[in-house]
Amino acid sequence: GNVRGFTTRKYGRLKEGMMLTEANLNKSDIIIASESGYVSKAQRHLEGYKQVGNQPIQTNDRKRKNTHNGGVCVWLKKDSRFSVLATQTIDEVPNLQAILIILRGNIKIFAFYRSPSQSLEELQKTTRLLEKLDRNTCIVGDLNIDADWEEETIGATNHREEKIEF
Repeated sequence: GNVRGFTTRKYGRLKEGMMLTEANLNKSDIIIASESGYVSKAQRHLEGYKQVGNQPIQTNDRKRKNTHNGGVCVWLKKDSRFSVLATQTIDEVPNLQAILIILRGNIKIFAFYRSPSQSLEELQKTTRLLEKLDRNTCIVGDLNIDADWEEETIGATNHREEKIEF
């Protein structure tokens, strides 16, 4: 889920507690958080889980330099029956933070956060990246897109007027 501001002093512990409560109620082996706000080497510890992937916010963007928005993180329960074979950080598209996790049994999870401030060109690059993923990949994240499924168009994002057909 989206845990915007997870690292803030004011709400960070509350959001951590809510996320762990929900994970325990659902007996979740994997927790995926978009808009986690992480910066490199500053990850949140979750009791009973180990972090297996962290894609921090893109700090090279001047507008987002001191923000808690963006980022994506994945945790795996310490006593999980799953084990991680590989993780890959995907950072080839501006304003998209993503991680590809491959678990034993060739289970693939693509976790991501897409900023609503992406340009149309960046959105098209995101679309091409998603199209290249293996059909057996579970895609989890925050697209920040208003889609009209009947018209098959993607509407304005972040007060933009352009629409693209899919």
